[in-house]
Amino acid sequence: MDVGLYDSIFRRKSVRKYNMDPLSQGTIDEISDYLETLEPLCPEIKVKFMFAEHGEIANLLPVRCPHYLLMFSETEDNYLYNVGFVGQQIDLYLSARGLGSCWLGLAKPYQEISGTEELDFVIMLGFGEAAEPLYREEVSQFKRKPLSQISSVLGAEELLEPVRLAPSAVNRQPWYFYGTPQKLYVAREKLNPVTYPIYNRLNQIDTGIGLCHLVLSAEHLGKSVSFQFGDDERQDPPPGYQYVVTASTEP
Repeated sequence: MDVGLYDSIFRRKSVRKYNMDPLSQGTIDEISDYLETLEPLCPEIKVKFMFAEHGEIANLLPVRCPHYLLMFSETEDNYLYNVGFVGQQIDLYLSARGLGSCWLGLAKPYQEISGTEELDFVIMLGFGEAAEPLYREEVSQFKRKPLSQISSVLGAEELLEPVRLAPSAVNRQPWYFYGTPQKLYVAREKLNPVTYPIYNRLNQIDTGIGLCHLVLSAEHLGKSVSFQFGDDERQDPPPGYQYVVTASTEP
């Protein structure tokens, strides 16, 4: 994965105010080229990206962006984790490049996008030139749970701190890590009948975002990560969580 993304983890923020002037075509072309380099969590799942502009998007939240990157996917097992995983690489890339971006979980295109008929629309990122401060000045400005609330793994504090800073819908941080630094079991929160319809889809995308930060953190520490879904050796997750995937780290 692009190791240059790591530093962006500690200063990025969700930008919600934009200069509505469009970016140059050269900038859009560079972003498009970057999309070809993304590393998926699930390589077997087809994902496609399409650009859209303001006026082509319906958004329930008052966030107006000059550009949108729409993400489409096959609806195979674990596809939402995969979309979050690749989408967060884009989010961090835009931040590193000096552009604002924001995950928009309640936005949809007004009409079907040509060339995506065989795929489902999943989610989008809004982006453009920020009309507010682009970066956080220090980690204390992140509104996040303490590490003790998202992990019981001893000796993995440095590895998991970048995951703690990952964005998620309304900062729910639905992930939890247990096991050992070498074999991390990843879980996400169970939802009740009231919250399930609202957050089930978003929590899976968010967990994929967290896994992206995990890989970048491990690679920064000189380690590689491999993922195994459906691990028969998995331990039981803590109360209130459900097992997702096993992440094995190696030097």
